Order: sequence, then structure tokens, then C-alpha cells
Amino acid sequence: MKVKTWGVICHQEIPHSTDNRCPECGDKTLGVSNLSNTAKPHIVGFEDGSMKAIFRCPGCDCLFWFHFMKDFVEDFFENFEER
Repeated sequence: MKVKTWGVICHQEIPHSTDNRCPECGDKTLGVSNLSNTAKPHIVGFEDGSMKAIFRCPGCDCLFWFHFMKDFVEDFFENFEER
């Protein structure tokens, strides 16, 4: 499967999350243990070169990004439809 860049592109103003919790409000909905189906509706962009997924927090609507490992990305996006 070819993963490609799409949607919102990460820039300096979008904060990084080290544990996939919202850095603004601390929402844990997208926490590392919930990354499978729970996170999919909240991904608003992806960068294939840096393996960054850009999320919109379901709690406060803030954007933030999180790194994925290549193997996980291929699995994760296999059935994911780009919006």
C-alpha cells in the first residue's frame, strides 16, 4: 500500500503530542491505546515523508500531530478512505 501526503499539512503552529493526547486540553480520546478505530475519524491530514498524522481533537477542536512508525501506518491506512 502506498501512503501519500493529503489533507492538513503540518506547520510550526500545530503542536506535537508525544503520547497522542491533546496538548491543549489533555483529551485522552486519541491516546496511544486507542489509536485503531477511535482515531480514524479525527485524522485530518498526513505527511508520508515525516510519517506525521495530523489530528483534530474531539474535545477542544485543536490540531496536533503525532509520529507513526511505517509498519503501523501501512496497517492503519489500509482501509482508511481519504476525506
